[in-house]
Amino acid sequence: SIAYMVTSRFVLGAEYRSRPDNLAIAREDDAHDLFAAWAVTRNATVTAAYANVGSVATFKRQRGALVSLQIAF
Repeated sequence: SIAYMVTSRFVLGAEYRSRPDNLAIAREDDAHDLFAAWAVTRNATVTAAYANVGSVATFKRQRGALVSLQIAF
């Protein structure tokens, strides 16, 4: 994982994970993602990400986008 704090409230980053082929029935690919997180206020953050986990078990091309809002009290 690597992240760069652009400002005190905004972060850009990426992650990479290698996976061994431990399943006898299917091939597993390495995974990677890109993300951006913004601290809107002290109690609220918004995160957007794109993840590509490749083949998992018998499911091919597992990838997609995510937007998350987190509020803490």
